[in-house]
Amino acid sequence: MTTLAQLAAVIAILGTAVVYGTDTFCALVQRPALAAVDDAALVAVMGNVHRYGDRRMPLPGFIRGG
Repeated sequence: MTTLAQLAAVIAILGTAVVYGTDTFCALVQRPALAAVDDAALVAVMGNVHRYGDRRMPLPGFIRGG
């Protein structure tokens, strides 16, 4: 049982790290970079980012109601 709890803890920590890393990247890199483009480019880029992400991570998109 201890091994199962440790495995669950490691998975939870790694999942949190992925989310935190993604949020940090978006805050520090993506947001300022996209602030400098026009509306048409912003819509095109973010639409493709979400389409790409939804195909590769369907469960989080489904859980969030996307």
